[in-house]
Amino acid sequence: VFEKDKNWYDWAKTQMGIGIALRSLSETEDRKINLENAIKAYELALPVFEKGEHWVDWASTQMNMSNAYCNLAEIVDRNSNLENAINSYKLVLPIFKDGNNDYLLANAQMNMGGTLCHLSDIGISAIQNKDYEYGIEILESFLLISFEFLMKNYPDILASIQIYLGIAYYSLSKLRDKNKKSYLEKAINAYELALPIFEKYEDWDIWAKTQMDMGIALRSLSILRDKNRIINLEKAINAFEQALPVFEKDKNWYDWAKTQMGIGIALRSLSETEDRKINLENAIKAYELALPVFEKGEHWVDWASTQMNMSNAYCNLAEIVDRNSNLE
Repeated sequence: VFEKDKNWYDWAKTQMGIGIALRSLSETEDRKINLENAIKAYELALPVFEKGEHWVDWASTQMNMSNAYCNLAEIVDRNSNLENAINSYKLVLPIFKDGNNDYLLANAQMNMGGTLCHLSDIGISAIQNKDYEYGIEILESFLLISFEFLMKNYPDILASIQIYLGIAYYSLSKLRDKNKKSYLEKAINAYELALPIFEKYEDWDIWAKTQMDMGIALRSLSILRDKNRIINLEKAINAFEQALPVFEKDKNWYDWAKTQMGIGIALRSLSETEDRKINLENAIKAYELALPVFEKGEHWVDWASTQMNMSNAYCNLAEIVDRNSNLE
């Protein structure tokens, strides 16, 4: 009837109603078919709303279509459907902003956040399950679509993604001899992108843990002994030292002690090329600070590793001063 009367606005509103009803019906039966048909109905409505400049209706249809894509992603073509969902939401936000519709804008942003979380969770879950390469592929594809949008609207999601990329790349650097340097550099870059976001929002605990992880990656990079070895060791020590007061303030003594051990290892490595005596003595001091924390917490593997590292530092120090006492 609407088509015969060329009442295209009500025709499009009816298509949107069909889409909403089909999506609801998909919750109980024929999930894939009903969702696909819902999307088709939304697609039919959109050009009519666009032609008539009914922008709130157009944006609401985009949102409903995006939700349908999210649901469809749960059962088929996860990545492409989530990408379609994100692209729909990205089209919606300017319409609501221009129309000063705070409620619809907030709703669109909330739904967008849910979609982004859903997509990022795929990659993060893969990384947590040690499927590092697949996780990296998902998250980096996701960032190609959404980096600027995330930075502006959801920096917390962006920072979390960077942390998991850092974890994945660092883990690959330990598993793969090939491209080790590239993996470590990418891990460090990911941590560096996350840090200012955590700092801006004063999320100091995660900020400090990221500094510690970055220090470990920088120290690992220095082992490859390229031309930037000294610079990387100095950066590693700086990252560790920045983390310490946060762990101390939060009484997070285990990470504090792990960071002290990291400082000791980096200082001992640095002693091979500069200020040998001072760096070795400071390395030993860092180990001595870590030991009672590990002992109190009964972290015996960490305690033993620290003792071994301290013993190596004493051996190195014995080569240049107080030979007998340092060897003893």
